[in-house]
Amino acid sequence: MFDIKVYKDNDEIIIKFEKNYFVYSSLKKKLNKPIFNPKYKYWTVSADQEDAVIAWVEWVKKELIIAEVKELRRLNESVLDEIQINLKQEKQILTEIEQIKEMTILLNANKADLAKVKTQVKEAQQKLADNRNEMQSVIGEMIDLNKLRKIADIMSSNMNYKIKGMREKFELAQKDALSLRKIVREAGYWFDALERIAGASFNRPDRDNPRDIPESAWYKIVKQEE
Repeated sequence: MFDIKVYKDNDEIIIKFEKNYFVYSSLKKKLNKPIFNPKYKYWTVSADQEDAVIAWVEWVKKELIIAEVKELRRLNESVLDEIQINLKQEKQILTEIEQIKEMTILLNANKADLAKVKTQVKEAQQKLADNRNEMQSVIGEMIDLNKLRKIADIMSSNMNYKIKGMREKFELAQKDALSLRKIVREAGYWFDALERIAGASFNRPDRDNPRDIPESAWYKIVKQEE
């Protein structure tokens, strides 16, 4: 607590306290003509102000207590605010940690699903490759596939009615395709790519151009029912 010493010396009252601007300014306002002694660091007022001095001391101490309480309250509020901020930050950190955990779990699950999908795709690709090899083997026993592809290239590059001689080249190549189709049909099979080539129209390059035949058609062969 702030200490104010008051002494009565003959015809004057001595007031001594530690340097404090609030106490100093209030003393000059509340008391009449206070004088400061720079040598001994105290104030003096006339003895007839004794009651005023006592009232001032009580008032000053009360005000200092109020100010101290306010300061303590401010400090407490500041500490509470800091605690709340820290708690909020900790909650945010905990929330982020939980989110990271959830994302990690989801990521691991996605990795597992991705690995499963990759395995399924790999198996499907292998199955497709096996099926294609089997189809090629079946077709290869009946006709020369390389020859059929060359026939398709010749027909595709000669589908222009504006250039003389192209129709003849187209039809000659297609005649070979018809021969191959006859072999396949007589064996009891329907071969998609061959059917498209053999049935292509010279006048419809927009629809029947052999170069537009999808790769899957070269592996599509069906056993016809007898």
